[in-house]
Amino acid sequence: MFAGALALIFPPLPVQAAKQEQKPLPDDAPTVLVGQEMQKAFHETGGGSQALIILIDEHGLTPTDEGVYRKLVDRLQQDEQDKQAKVGVQDVLKVPEMRELLASKDGKAINLPVSFPEVPMAPATLAAFHHVKQIAEQVTAGTTLTAYLSGPVATIADMTAMTEEDAHFIEITTVICVLVILFIIYRNVVTMLVPLANIGASIGTTQGVLSGLVGAGLPFNLESMILMSAVMLGAGTDYAVFLISRYHDYVRHGQTSDEAVKNALMSIGKVITASAATVAVTFLAMVFTKLQVFSAVGPAISISIGVALLSAVTLMPALLVLAGRRGWIKPRRELTTRTWRVIGTRVVRRPRIHLVGSLVVLIALASCTSVMRFNYDDLKTMPASVDSSKGYDAMNRHFPMNAMTPMILFVRSSHDLRTPTALADLEQVANRVSQLPDITMVRGLTRPNGERLEQMKLSWQAGEVGGKLDEVSGQIANHGDDLDKLVNGSNQLADALAQLRDQVSSAVASLSGTVGALTAMEQLLGGDKTIAALDQGAGYTGQMKSLGDNLGASTAHAQNTAQWAGPMLAALNDSPECNADPGCVQSRAGLAALVAADNDGTLNSLKIMSRNLQSAQKAATIGQTLDTVQQTLTQASSAMKTIKGLQTTMAQAQQGSTALADGSRAIAGGVKALVDQTRRLGSGLNEASQFLLNMKQDAATPSMAGFNLPPQITTREEFKKGAQIFLSPDGHAARYFIQSG
Repeated sequence: MFAGALALIFPPLPVQAAKQEQKPLPDDAPTVLVGQEMQKAFHETGGGSQALIILIDEHGLTPTDEGVYRKLVDRLQQDEQDKQAKVGVQDVLKVPEMRELLASKDGKAINLPVSFPEVPMAPATLAAFHHVKQIAEQVTAGTTLTAYLSGPVATIADMTAMTEEDAHFIEITTVICVLVILFIIYRNVVTMLVPLANIGASIGTTQGVLSGLVGAGLPFNLESMILMSAVMLGAGTDYAVFLISRYHDYVRHGQTSDEAVKNALMSIGKVITASAATVAVTFLAMVFTKLQVFSAVGPAISISIGVALLSAVTLMPALLVLAGRRGWIKPRRELTTRTWRVIGTRVVRRPRIHLVGSLVVLIALASCTSVMRFNYDDLKTMPASVDSSKGYDAMNRHFPMNAMTPMILFVRSSHDLRTPTALADLEQVANRVSQLPDITMVRGLTRPNGERLEQMKLSWQAGEVGGKLDEVSGQIANHGDDLDKLVNGSNQLADALAQLRDQVSSAVASLSGTVGALTAMEQLLGGDKTIAALDQGAGYTGQMKSLGDNLGASTAHAQNTAQWAGPMLAALNDSPECNADPGCVQSRAGLAALVAADNDGTLNSLKIMSRNLQSAQKAATIGQTLDTVQQTLTQASSAMKTIKGLQTTMAQAQQGSTALADGSRAIAGGVKALVDQTRRLGSGLNEASQFLLNMKQDAATPSMAGFNLPPQITTREEFKKGAQIFLSPDGHAARYFIQSG
């Protein structure tokens, strides 16, 4: 009656147990604390869980399969029940980076993550998961895709379902075993049913009591219900056997049924109570365990033992009185009395032999613990026939092991981890972890794809230097024609200057003795025009001087470049990385050619030519000559015949000046191109030298281990995307995802 009343007042115990959220780990567990720190560092929301829908077409995914995938995404996003449960689904096909991660390399499978706002063991999460599973099966029905579900939520859902099934199986199996034992002992149907009736009543009462206590806040889980049923069946049978056996002893000694029940309860009651107290206290001590799966079991079983004890000393004697008065539970003839008497006699006669034999057996059984190997893989505790195990097997066939459920290595520092030294330390940690047994891949900021970034290897960086030098060398080679023009222009300039010198000297010699004749014929010859022509020749001479100035500056800049390029060339000659890189070797050869041009005097010859051009005085000699002509006009009467030749001479001087101007323009263009390319050469070599100096400074320490992160890399888009996943916003925390075999 009491059990029935409790059943009417409180909900069924399984319903109450399903309402409770069981934490797999205590709040102060290292992994929980690390998870909280990581969520805080990366500004992520706490809690939540995830399930994985693996869609597989063993013949390869087709556009039709992708259409089914998008239909499933739309169905999950638009379902009202999923919206109320706040189920999160993202179309990974729209994001190239996510598609590369969640689509298998063999092109036969794609993973669809489904997120839930609460923890996997929450009743709301399990209900939402079963609804998502139903939708996935409906959408993929009749298509070439096969939907598998796995992940933490799927595993918990299967464990819950199996726990409920196991609970009924254990109860039925235990009842059958108890019936067999009682039949062997008593060989009486009524005597067999009396303990079972007592046990059934005690279990019903215990479930009602626990249902009320769970509603008041007592921790409870499905594992507790299974253990409670098994313990109560065992303890209830034990207490009933004790009481019935003592009852039968008193009946055999001639007592009435009522007296036998009274005397049996008086003699065995304290034994039952002591046994129950020992078991109850033992299980109650489990409340001090940190894992809730154990701490919730202890109090529940202690209460169950208490209820079983009360039932054994109240209900059980009443059933024995009612059945005993009617003669339904009379003792049968004993079959094992002689056997136990023989065993007892032998033990008393030879106690040492039996002690040693017992110890040998016990030690042999205890030695089995030496071959015990603890396994932390929860999947191995699950049968291969459940849906979550099938999902993991399907995922492992097309994806790397643990690709979707990796371990996380969390690193926190008081310093900024975005420096080359800090990243080198992180890379060394990741490299050491990747060398451990059964570790297949370590992914993080320095190795987003499981291997060190190519840009962070010194071989790649040396190649970049070689590329810069090769670019400069190519520019110099491509402007060889301009350098040829410079040479040709210089030759033309030299020829024109020689002709101009001869013509001017001849004209001055002719005019030196004809001052009088030149004065008489001044109007005829057009003296002003002649002077203007001479002034124009003086202007050309000034341009020649300016050209010499520009050529001198360009040559000086080239010599300066060759001087600082010498140490750079020596560093590259001693670099093993450059010797191993063909591009760097080619660039080094071009740089060596520039240094050789300075060493063999080529640049010095250009400098001397520029000085010769700069030595030309702007029409100073011609002016002095004209003054001399004015002073000797009275002596020029005999030189009248040369006036006509003077015009021709001046015309030739004008032609020479024209040639000089053309050569000047040619050499000016070549010099300009040479200056521009020289500047570019300086800029490229400066960048390359700065790069190598930074590499020398940053990667020289032993802790860097040949690792170097150029500052240019941190500004690239792919580095920023990786930093969002693997590096906290403030740069003081990092995480690596570890896959194991």
